Amino acid sequence: MRHALLAWTPLHVVTSLNLIENFLKMEDVTLYLYDEFTQAETLYRTLRELRKDIRVVRISYQKMGPNYRSIPRLFFNTNPFTEEFFDHLYFPGDNYFGRLLYAQHHKSGKKFHLHYFEDGMAPYLGVPPMQVNNWVDQLQLDWNKHSLFSGKWESEYLYRPDLVKRPLADQKISLPPLKAGNPALEIIREVFQKAYQIHPQEESEHGLLYFDQPFLHDKTGIDEVAVYQRVKEVADQVGWKAFVKLHPRSPKGKYGPVDYLETDLPWEIYLLFFDTKNLIMTTVNSTAALSPYLLFEEKTPVLFLTEWVYRMYYDQADRHTRQVLDNSRSLLHLVTALYQDRLFVPKDSEDLFEKLVTMDAASC
Repeated sequence: MRHALLAWTPLHVVTSLNLIENFLKMEDVTLYLYDEFTQAETLYRTLRELRKDIRVVRISYQKMGPNYRSIPRLFFNTNPFTEEFFDHLYFPGDNYFGRLLYAQHHKSGKKFHLHYFEDGMAPYLGVPPMQVNNWVDQLQLDWNKHSLFSGKWESEYLYRPDLVKRPLADQKISLPPLKAGNPALEIIREVFQKAYQIHPQEESEHGLLYFDQPFLHDKTGIDEVAVYQRVKEVADQVGWKAFVKLHPRSPKGKYGPVDYLETDLPWEIYLLFFDTKNLIMTTVNSTAALSPYLLFEEKTPVLFLTEWVYRMYYDQADRHTRQVLDNSRSLLHLVTALYQDRLFVPKDSEDLFEKLVTMDAASC
């Protein structure tokens, strides 16, 4: 049997290697690396060097071409980048090359199987991998029987399938967490340490780690800097240090002269090499705060500011902002199921102060 996996983020590569090592060890495996992310070239060369047991193929997003070339392929089901056929396809969601690869297979009339593997929180929030966002998508859904929009996902590989309310596929398969006993862990660490030239520190930071999110940039009426400033005021009163973990799309220095978690690493890669047990993950609704548990089963304490921010902004918010706030509450239900006694949901500054005072000092 021939298997093809598609990855276009570092997290996809992590989960692909985990899936390959634990489920496809003795199989014929190709990993397609769609290179639209930072250091993709370095990661590609490292994978080629260290993973001789799998075939790694780089797909250049720059070769997709302008719209007048790329869009017709989605309707004529042509794939100029590969003619190979695989028995099993594994996608973490929607991607242009993935659409071409699927359509090429479906058009051939040969039997093959389509699988999903986890990409962040989407499956836990009931967000389908394929969504209609524009007229091109709508036409594919309505008129192209070979389109991935019409594909049937046969199985999904998830870190916590028990928490999925609306399954995508009939078969849910548990991905093993990245911890001792999982043979994929050291392989993944070796690949990323070499690709990113990582030098882990023995000592970890202590305090609140606030996850920046570009709300204002995305036209959402939540001032993330103002929220952080209010959190920091309370942290200062209690005597805790507060750090900012910048979002990849945010400019450096966005919060002014405050303490930042100094790293250019993708967050999930950072977690592979640096100890975060002394940090309290603090967020409005960033799913990155949940990565330590979903990937590694480490229940790092989480301060979820959802209710506080809801009360701050909801009454004067526009429709889009209210939708974000309502979705945040939905996420909170999932987080509660995950973290239970390690989750703290302050309703205002006074409530946050009391929670910080009463929390175990060893946790921070």
